[in-house]
Amino acid sequence: MTLHRVLGSALAIVVIAACGSGGSDPGAEAGTDGASPDSRGPCDGLGCASGPGRLIVHVVESQFMQPPATVTFLESGKMVQATCTAGDAGACTTWELLNLGIGAHTIVVHASNALDAMLMVQILGPTGCCGMGPDVEKTVTVTALSPSSLCTSTGGTAGMQLCCTSSNDFPDLCLTGACGCAPQNSKMIQVCNCPQGKCYKPNVGCM
Repeated sequence: MTLHRVLGSALAIVVIAACGSGGSDPGAEAGTDGASPDSRGPCDGLGCASGPGRLIVHVVESQFMQPPATVTFLESGKMVQATCTAGDAGACTTWELLNLGIGAHTIVVHASNALDAMLMVQILGPTGCCGMGPDVEKTVTVTALSPSSLCTSTGGTAGMQLCCTSSNDFPDLCLTGACGCAPQNSKMIQVCNCPQGKCYKPNVGCM
């Protein structure tokens, strides 16, 4: 065999070996989808539920520091679903606002016997992959309407009436006795005349 034939055979072996080394799939070791394990999120594949925290709201009116009547919550002009978790719908002490997503919220608190109040909150998600975000608990104080404004805003008209000397202006006319005294034991005070079938109750209005 000549020297040229020996060198040619050796060169052919080197070329074949080089081509064969590039024939494997580069994604085979990384996974069937070709993605590197390092590119997956820390929560991928855990299969656990997560969601925003709850918003708990206590609403009181400024005059008596009691829960106002008929409270509703609005965001961007739309009603926010809320459930009373303490007290009752007529005088609820604690509300839980439902279906609020993660992020900033501006909520209008409306009560029939008070001026609207604004509530601005940030709802967070869970700190880890699973579970619920932290609860947010707020107290909102709404400015109570004057008795005359409360009267007219609930459908009544302010007037004067002879009532017991122990009664003050705009007494509770849903109870008997405030204006049932004899003339010699009475005085003229301001009262709320409600539509037929209704009566005036302080902190509530015509009901």
